[in-house]
Amino acid sequence: MGETGDPILGALADLALTAFDHQQRQFAPSSPDELLAVLGDPLDRELAAFTWIGNPNTIPGFSHTAALILSAPALDSVRPRPGQVDPMVLHQGWGIRLSGSGLVMSLLTSALEQIFFLGQPRDAESYVRLVLQNFEELCKAARGEPVRAIELVGFGGVRIPPDCSIRTPWGSVTQLPYVRGLKLWSARRRTTVTLAIPIELKVRFDSSPHPVFLPPDESLHEASLRAGRMFPLAVALATTAAAAAAELWANVLPPFAGRGTGYLHYVGTSGPHDVELTAADIEEIEKWLQLVDERHAPTIDIAVRRLLSALAYRTDPADKLVDSVMAWENLFGTRTESSFRVTAALARFLEPDRTKRRELYKTLADLYGVRSRVVHGDVVGDQVVETAADKSLYYATNALKKIYLEHPDWLTLTSTQRSDRQLLEEP
Repeated sequence: MGETGDPILGALADLALTAFDHQQRQFAPSSPDELLAVLGDPLDRELAAFTWIGNPNTIPGFSHTAALILSAPALDSVRPRPGQVDPMVLHQGWGIRLSGSGLVMSLLTSALEQIFFLGQPRDAESYVRLVLQNFEELCKAARGEPVRAIELVGFGGVRIPPDCSIRTPWGSVTQLPYVRGLKLWSARRRTTVTLAIPIELKVRFDSSPHPVFLPPDESLHEASLRAGRMFPLAVALATTAAAAAAELWANVLPPFAGRGTGYLHYVGTSGPHDVELTAADIEEIEKWLQLVDERHAPTIDIAVRRLLSALAYRTDPADKLVDSVMAWENLFGTRTESSFRVTAALARFLEPDRTKRRELYKTLADLYGVRSRVVHGDVVGDQVVETAADKSLYYATNALKKIYLEHPDWLTLTSTQRSDRQLLEEP
């Protein structure tokens, strides 16, 4: 990289090459904590092994090169000073205090994390390029400019071919490297794919003993919050509930100073496990992603949330049944609820053939009846509840599909207005 004419960039590129070669020769230690291996996401161990470089002092020339990098004029405001505490690197919502060598080391580890999560080639050329890009972002942060970062949203339950990705309105969904050593009795669903959303992140460096943290910016996470709901919905509608993409966590991946504290969305598991999506599935999901992003309205938030809860998170069939029927009620219920009104409106909506509508109405009424018995404490056989839950989820999914496709103007109506249009045969 010496042809750049900048000795610091050349030294950093050489360090990256040395670190990459060193990392390839290392064997990351496995976690001896078997309880953590069972309760945690196997992704945690896989990522640790993928990004483990080891003690920086074992990397030839690290200390000398780190000192040279930190001498860059662009980093004057962040360079540790003698007699001062190491600077705190403050992102929006979290922070970490790093020594100079720790800051340089984070440029190297962040590049490995980007390769892991973004499906980048794991080769020396790609690695050096990412390390140099990370350094450029560090210099921008030192000048007080926002830096590019990635907000990651992790999902479990679906797999896509390694050479494919799913385009979304917010970023791309890619398959993670296969997780080895999965405990089949694990209490958590494993992360299989991640959605990467480009964001701009404010960063501040503070060498005071008691730094003031940057306040969290809720607008920063608006895209990830929406994507965390719309991507699983598109998967459910595209596959008619044959696949469940459960949102598990979200986290910010900056170009240096390590990932921030994210959130764990849910620790349970249910529904189809690791459904292999085909090229046709992916094409259909991408169509649904555009459609639900354009047409979704807050009036059916409850129906969507309950549908996804029943499909991806509920382990008890009774909970799955209750959630599914609540989705019906959000679509066609009224404040003065009656099972007839909900099931009759839903039957007319789903079945255009008058000669078959009464049979569907009876089926829906029976399912509603099972739900009512469960809610009010009656003893109902496990198989009856499980069958009712599966059928109720099926009808909830189809109702949502039809509304999005054929009646987008209904999405902004209240559930009572939708019910009236069906029962009174209004347009």
